Amino acid sequence: MGLGASCRPSCSWRFSCWESSRFSSSSRFDGSGPGRPRCRIGPDLDARCRSNSRCTADASESECERILSMKCPTLVLTLATVVLVLTGALGLRAQSGPNDAPRYENGADLVFPADYRTWTFLGAGIGMTYEEEGGAGNGQMFSNVFVNPSSHVHFMETGAWPDGTTFMLEFRQSDSAASINQAGRFQTGLAFLEAEVKDSRFEDGWAFYQFGPGGNLRDVAPRMTGDAVEPCIKCHTEHTAVERTFVQFYPTLLEVAREKGTLKPGF
Repeated sequence: MGLGASCRPSCSWRFSCWESSRFSSSSRFDGSGPGRPRCRIGPDLDARCRSNSRCTADASESECERILSMKCPTLVLTLATVVLVLTGALGLRAQSGPNDAPRYENGADLVFPADYRTWTFLGAGIGMTYEEEGGAGNGQMFSNVFVNPSSHVHFMETGAWPDGTTFMLEFRQSDSAASINQAGRFQTGLAFLEAEVKDSRFEDGWAFYQFGPGGNLRDVAPRMTGDAVEPCIKCHTEHTAVERTFVQFYPTLLEVAREKGTLKPGF
C-alpha cells in the first residue's frame, strides 16, 4: 500500500534525509509478501505520521524508491542559507578592502597599527645612517622594517606598491653580553618607531609619521609637514630604488623589482 495523500506533505520527505541505507535490514521481508520491503522511517517522524498507519504500512519497492529519492527541503534550505550568508560575508569583506589598510583620524593622522609585528618582515640593519662618514648615526642600534601583508603580496606580483602601503620602521637597542653569547650583537628594547604610508590623497603621494620613543608611543601620530618632513622627502626621492622605498636593502624585493622592470635608473 502506498503512502496516503494526507501523509505525504508532512512526512514523506523525512524518510531518507538522515538514513545511511535505503531499507531497514530488519524489515526488508516482514512476511506480508515475498520481496515487499517496508519503507524505512526516520526517528524524527512527527506525531501525525506516527499515528497514521499508512506511513508504516508496506509499500511496493517502486514506491519506496520514489519516497527515498525525494529531496529534503529543510536540508536544502539550510545549505542555501549558509551559502548566501558566506557569499554576503565575502562580498562585504571585498568591498571594505584589506583589513591591514591604514586607519586615520581627522583624515591624515595615522592610528598606530598595534599588530604591525605580525606583518611581513622585509629586513634589518645595524648601525645604519644616512649621514656622511663621521656622523652620529645610530651606533649599534638595529633597524627592522615591516610592511602590511596585502601590499607585500601586490609588490611580489607587480613590482610596485599599491595605494595604502604602510611601512613600519622600528629602532631597537642592542647588546652583546648575555647568556652564552661570546660575539656579535642581538636586539633588545624598542627605542623609536616611525611609519611611511603611500596615499594618493596627499600632495606628495607619500606621508611620514613618528610614533615616538618605545616607552611612550603615540596612539595616533600626526602627519609630518613643513621643514620637519623635507629631509625625509629629499632622501626618499633621491636615493630609493623603487618609488619612495629602499628596496635595495631588501634582497627578495630587489629581485622582484628587477624582474618586473620597476627599478629606478642606476639600480
